[in-house]
Amino acid sequence: MYANKNRLYRVESIDGECLRPSAHLRRLADGWEVDVTGAALYRTDLGIELLWSYGKNGHFVPERDAV
Repeated sequence: MYANKNRLYRVESIDGECLRPSAHLRRLADGWEVDVTGAALYRTDLGIELLWSYGKNGHFVPERDAV
């Protein structure tokens, strides 16, 4: 689990085979899932956070349907 702006995300999968690493994330508080590109850990004013360049295919997934 990693923080991003005080919200926790779980990394569901990682694809390191592409030019810019991508990941599929799930936000634990509400089930929002998103594919992100350029994800990496950074030191911010809030501590170590998972940041990314952009996300796509975001959608809510009920807990019962989560991977």
